[in-house]
Amino acid sequence: MTQCSEIEVLLGPFADGELEPHQMREVARHLAQCGNCESALSDYEAAGRVLRESSPQPSLDNFTAAVMARLPLRSPIRARVREYLGSFNERLVAAMALASASLAIGAFTALLFEPYARDIVQRSRWATPAAAIAQAKAETPKAEPASLARNSHAVISRLESEVPSVAVWSEPRDDTTVIWVPDVP
Repeated sequence: MTQCSEIEVLLGPFADGELEPHQMREVARHLAQCGNCESALSDYEAAGRVLRESSPQPSLDNFTAAVMARLPLRSPIRARVREYLGSFNERLVAAMALASASLAIGAFTALLFEPYARDIVQRSRWATPAAAIAQAKAETPKAEPASLARNSHAVISRLESEVPSVAVWSEPRDDTTVIWVPDVP
């Protein structure tokens, strides 16, 4: 059997119907056996009645009409389409301005770094051995001097190249390749 101190806490929510079903049954069983808790429940119910009577109830006559009158009227379809197209136009202008600025920055960057890019491209021709050999073959004269053809042990005293860092000379008949790297002072 439950004690009155446990039930007294539940009498207010019981009167308002806010308890779980199993709690409602437990409180109802206790109230059937306990007169003190039953009189306390009647006090809660009387206090609830007094509170409900003391607070004025608002009139609900024409409530829906009053709420609808306060809502803004929906604008006609023409006005909504015009508003959408106006905002679309603003976004289009902003996008065009951004694209123009990007192109201007890109053009300025290209003009600024063009000499450096040419230098990098020029150096990249010698980046791989195959490219260096192909470049050297293209730059070597087709007709060899007779003294060089007869003497395969000839020493190259000077090679000239556009890129002074490396020069490659290849002799396809003897399968000989000479790579010249200048001394660093």
